[in-house]
Amino acid sequence: MSPSDGSATQPREQRMVQSKGLVRASLSNDLFEVELEGGRLVLAHLDSTFRLRAGRVGAGDQVQVALARYDRGRGRITGKVGTRR
Repeated sequence: MSPSDGSATQPREQRMVQSKGLVRASLSNDLFEVELEGGRLVLAHLDSTFRLRAGRVGAGDQVQVALARYDRGRGRITGKVGTRR
């Protein structure tokens, strides 16, 4: 049985909450401490497609973060904000 909200039929990207943030620190194992627009700190890792496109992230970079609905303390960095290739 699927949940009544239809989340089982939605793609994974649509079940994620998108937010912008600022990278505060680079931690071990490709983890980053990101401060979201609301001031909340989350731990985030690089999305695999962003990593494969040679995405580099450092302290002070503005990034786009995807947060899961069930755990808003962790997320994926899906790209940089305001940069062009």
